[in-house]
Formats: sequence, C-alpha cells, structure tokens
Amino acid sequence: MNNMNIYEILNKIITEPHYYSMSQLFTNVDKSTIEEKDIRLFDLLNNISSMGTHVSNSGISFNPKFTSKDGSRSFAIEDINDEDYQILEKIDLSRLPLALRTIISDILWTQKKNHTASQIAARSYWEVFQLLYKDQKYYKALNPLKRAVCISQQTKFQALYSEIYEWFCNSFIVEAVQIDVFCALRIMKLFFEQKNTNYSVMLPVIDSIIPQNINKDNVMAVEQAYEFKTKCLVKLKKNEESIRCNLSLAQFYYDYAERMANNDSVGAFRSVSFFKKSVLLFRNNGDPANAEKVHRKLIDVQKQVPNNMHTFRNTFDISRVIENIKTNMDGLSFEESIIRLTQYLGFESIETLKKRTIDEC
Repeated sequence: MNNMNIYEILNKIITEPHYYSMSQLFTNVDKSTIEEKDIRLFDLLNNISSMGTHVSNSGISFNPKFTSKDGSRSFAIEDINDEDYQILEKIDLSRLPLALRTIISDILWTQKKNHTASQIAARSYWEVFQLLYKDQKYYKALNPLKRAVCISQQTKFQALYSEIYEWFCNSFIVEAVQIDVFCALRIMKLFFEQKNTNYSVMLPVIDSIIPQNINKDNVMAVEQAYEFKTKCLVKLKKNEESIRCNLSLAQFYYDYAERMANNDSVGAFRSVSFFKKSVLLFRNNGDPANAEKVHRKLIDVQKQVPNNMHTFRNTFDISRVIENIKTNMDGLSFEESIIRLTQYLGFESIETLKKRTIDEC
C-alpha cells in the first residue's frame, strides 16, 4: 500500500471550514502512512494548528494555547524558524484544506509580508465566512470576516473588498435584524471603521434594533445601538440628530432605572448606575431641567438602598457548558482530557480576580 502525500492526508482529516480544534485532528493520524519527505511538514503544521489566535478589526496575533506559571508554554509563532518558513513558502496553498489554508497563508502574510499569500488568505477567509454565515454560525463567522476585510483593505485588494462591501450593503443590511443583535452590531462596527462606508445604510437597521430590544428589556443591546447610531450621525455631520439620539438614550436609561427601582431592593441598587448615566447624558446634551429631575430621583434612591439591602442568592444553570465539555472530551485519554479542560478554564491571580470583582460590582 502506497503512503499518502501531505495534501491527501490533510484533506482527509480536515473537513470543517473553520480553524478551531484542528490540532486534535493531527493526533489521530498514523504517521507511518505519510510519505517520508512530508513528515517534517506534517509536524510543523501540527504545531501551527495548536496555536491560539486573537483577531481584532485591525489585525491578528498568534498565541500559545498554554502558558504555565514557570514560563513554559505550548508552541508559539516565535518557534517558527527561517527554515520552517522556507518549507511553508513551498506549500501549494491551493491544495490545502480551507481551514488550514487560511491560517498558513495568513502567517506568511503577517510574518513574511508575502503578498501572494495575502490574497489567498483574504479570499480563503471570505470563503470560510460565507460557509459559516450560511449555516447561521454567526459568531464563528465574525473572525473570518474581520480578517477578509482587514487584509483586503491593507493590501488594497479592491476587487475582493468591493465584493464583501456589496454583500454588506445588499444582503446583510436586509437581514441584519433577524440575526443576533450583538453580532449584527459588531459587523456594522467593522464596516464603520473602513474608508468610504455609507453610514446612512446602517441607520434603518439600528432604528429597527432599538424598539425590538426595548420591548425585551435588553438594556445592553439598546445601549450599544443608541451609542452606535450617535457615531453614525456624527460621521454624517447630523449634529442635531445626534443630540436627539443621546437624549433618547438618556430617557431610556431613566425609564429603565425607574422600573428597576420600583421592583425591589436589588433592583433599586442596580438602578443607581443607570440614573447616573441618564443625568450625564441629559446634562451634556443641553437638557439641564431633565438632568436635575433625574438627579433628584437618584438621590432619593441612593438614600433608600442601604435601608433595604438584604442577602440574596443567585444561581446559574451550567448544564449546557458541561454537556459541551463532555462532547469535546469524547474519546480522549485521561491526560488529553485534563489538557482539554484547561482550555475551558481561565486562571487568574488573586490580585487580578480582586480587581475584576471590584470593577464589576
């Protein structure tokens, strides 16, 4: 039986379009089935696939998945040496499975400024995004979209960016209110940061998002939508409308805080921050009368809170998290399960935990 070449092996084991958890697929391969000349490349790709990534609207960083207290860590981008890069640059990127093609071409672009690889990376990320978005995996689709937009803009790959922007204006805008509100806002904010964006196309979407989420008492969504609408109006030089938008947000904060204050002592305690936000917005947008009115209400609530405080319990249902962990550990050895579990847990120092708790509470 003839051994398989590297491309046959990779396309056999990597069938999903996204990059997550790809390293686990490499461990299931019997390396004796790989052609001898491809083993080093296989090991290198295995190491690369074990790295973590952090994607922002303006770039990407490649990070080790694990860093121990003693400084030891798993594979990192700085572990790729010049000889490794020479091997990577000889790869026929078009023959790699999509998930691997995106990450290898992106590394060649970000680390070596390989412009041929940059166009392959941008196209591949756009393809990944379309597949995930079509399957309604909206949050998994966000990072590929960010990279497709970022690379196409950085490299002036106008043909691709025009294609992406046409999708944004003609398809996304129509269906944006039907997907998760925070995901929709993040996609709009991505394009807000690009040059020559038509900010006007976003306003009808935001105007639909706001009342939908007011009715659901989704305060974070309403808050973000109002704030984003203000940014769009400022870009459009509609200053009077942006002031009215801020005043509408101030009124929303007041109405929401008043409902919370009337519920119970816990609601009264939580309402204080919203009363404060309302006061500032009224005051900073030319409505001192309402600012004073809300301020008086704030003082009344603050006086009542200490008298009504009592111990309360809060519980969380983590059954879905546990089921997800079980699914991702299926078939792993005990040692592999321990490693996988650490991927789900964030380890904080006492000082970091203390500061975060104080900031949040």
